[in-house]
Amino acid sequence: MKFEELANELLLDLFELLDAVHLLRAFHNLNSRFNALLFTHFRAYHLDFRSVSKHNFDIICQQHIPKIIDRVISLDISNEAETPNLLQLFLSYNFTFDQFSHLQKLSLYHMYSLHTLNQILIQCRHLRFFTHLNLLKCNINQAPLDIHHFINNIWSLSKLTHCNLDRIFLNQILSTDIQIVSQSIKSLVLKDIYCPLSMLFHLFKSTPHLQRLHVIDIVSYEDEQLQPVVSSLISLNISFTGSICSMEILFQNLPNLYHLTIHTSSIYINGHEWKKIIVNHLPKIKIFRLRMDFSFSAQRQQTQEEQIDDLLHSFSTSFWIEEHRWFVRYHSNPTNTFNHAILYTLPYAFRAFTYVGECLSKSTCPNEKDFWSYDRVQTLEYSNRNKYLCTELSTNSFCFPNLRHLKIDLPLDGYFLTVVPSLYHLTSLHITSIEDSACFHLQSILDRAPRLYSLTVEFWPSIQSPLYQVKNTSIRRLVFTVKRFTIFHQCDQCLSDVECALLINSPLGLQCEFLEADVNSHSNVLDLISKMPNLRSITFRCEDDKQHIWGSSSTDDELIWLRNHLPTRCSISRNPKRMCNIQIWIDV
Repeated sequence: MKFEELANELLLDLFELLDAVHLLRAFHNLNSRFNALLFTHFRAYHLDFRSVSKHNFDIICQQHIPKIIDRVISLDISNEAETPNLLQLFLSYNFTFDQFSHLQKLSLYHMYSLHTLNQILIQCRHLRFFTHLNLLKCNINQAPLDIHHFINNIWSLSKLTHCNLDRIFLNQILSTDIQIVSQSIKSLVLKDIYCPLSMLFHLFKSTPHLQRLHVIDIVSYEDEQLQPVVSSLISLNISFTGSICSMEILFQNLPNLYHLTIHTSSIYINGHEWKKIIVNHLPKIKIFRLRMDFSFSAQRQQTQEEQIDDLLHSFSTSFWIEEHRWFVRYHSNPTNTFNHAILYTLPYAFRAFTYVGECLSKSTCPNEKDFWSYDRVQTLEYSNRNKYLCTELSTNSFCFPNLRHLKIDLPLDGYFLTVVPSLYHLTSLHITSIEDSACFHLQSILDRAPRLYSLTVEFWPSIQSPLYQVKNTSIRRLVFTVKRFTIFHQCDQCLSDVECALLINSPLGLQCEFLEADVNSHSNVLDLISKMPNLRSITFRCEDDKQHIWGSSSTDDELIWLRNHLPTRCSISRNPKRMCNIQIWIDV
């Protein structure tokens, strides 16, 4: 059967799996039937602009959005390096967010203008179906009054049920309560945000129907008191730094908590103490996931091995093993001079992990072979620094089968293929090396990663090495934060004229769509843009950039020079958070 012979109902079901950019670019104007499906019958457009070319972005905004604006149900807009100044260009087409009458979910990335965000939030108040808001990696840090107004605008969204705020500095509003009470918010995520317990008090008070809360990073002080009893909260995922007493104050006000995921730092709590906390304050807990980062006290009159055995013994009582079947694993690196260790429940419940081959590991599992597959881990830092040391401790059977992001120093050691048996889901790879011979090992990784999108190269001895001959047909993003090793130190290094030429003619360079690198001069940038056929965006620093050297520029001659030598449709700007970085969104 040919694709066009499928029934309309089946085609519409298939359309729901695609974001609007791909859908419209693939099927618009194929024939009158597909146009009718797109503009008359299809009612659920997911418009994701995070990796779009400027050419396609302009076409979508000019030709298609006016026809589908009342059928866009999700919208992703990013000012990140791949699509710099996208929001400003989007607004230049005179779109307002209240025109997207059926919008359910809005995700904004790398936004820096609080004024613009406030305008967007006010427009979203009029949307009847708007339930999900994501403001991610926005790095907003402004006057307390402005932040306070911003938060109140979010809490004024009457239909909002799910809110995700990432890297927005909310600690400045702690002196006053949030004035608006949200009756709708049920799920709240605060990531990479400094969050004292007093802030939680404000959040609980202003969000009385909150059911799920994910907070990184909670800190506490001895004199803090959390007053309200929060009976609605059933799921809590937190990273906690502070006193045990403050943590108990928090828990005793969450009587209906069912699911607790907690990552503690610099707190040592043994199994007996955790049992007491759970029994006294968390009577309805059914799912308990723990990661505890700590160091043993050097003042105890015990060897470290004895302290490890005592700790594991405290988690080996009937409460842990028989009643709940909550098993734990102790994990440490014997070469760590600070005696840092972690203890976590099994199976491992967190998304990130640092693997060191020469590790000491013990668990309370009846069968020590259980729970070695760390299925939830998506981000892994694989440390090879002691790869030339052969120890018996390296025989642990760690396995990470579902990685999305991997950072590793090359060459590989003898355990990598066992520890990482599959790279099928890998989308980003960050590599460091001090040996040119590591290219063979890099290629072996690339051969096993059919979905890899981004490759970052940090340390490399010579960029003229066989690095440029490696191949992977799926890579579209290249980042060179190259540091070279000298006899005495390491230093940043720009790509030379020769190295730019090598990159242009390399397999990865020919397919690259986004490039970030330091270069010698602006003429290198013109060569990269004109000779890399698929390049749609580039972020760079120039060695001869005055702003790079002095940190300021009154006339910004660099941008003027680039605008005089590039097509007028290109978007050229400096990164507002790193002014030495120039961003070009290419449209030829």
